[in-house]
Amino acid sequence: MKRKGLIIPSSTIISDSGNSTNIGGGIDPALIRNWVMFWDEFICPDNNFISTGLPPDLDFLQQKELLTRNEIESHFQVVFLAVISVSYFLLHKK
Repeated sequence: MKRKGLIIPSSTIISDSGNSTNIGGGIDPALIRNWVMFWDEFICPDNNFISTGLPPDLDFLQQKELLTRNEIESHFQVVFLAVISVSYFLLHKK
């Protein structure tokens, strides 16, 4: 029997209020429970630059070996930091 899998995004929301940058968000637990009824396994990509934790429901699936975290190596860290620095400078320039 073929197994069916689903790739789950981290659903992390990055927002900048001008004074600070917040990382938050997440996946609705009801949606995760719905997925479990239809899919056999899950993959939630992670990266080496900004790694986000898992919500409790996805952490539970990982403990039961139904969810795998694949790390995707990021090579554009320096470019990202430069863009953030320039953006901050332009926003706070008087």
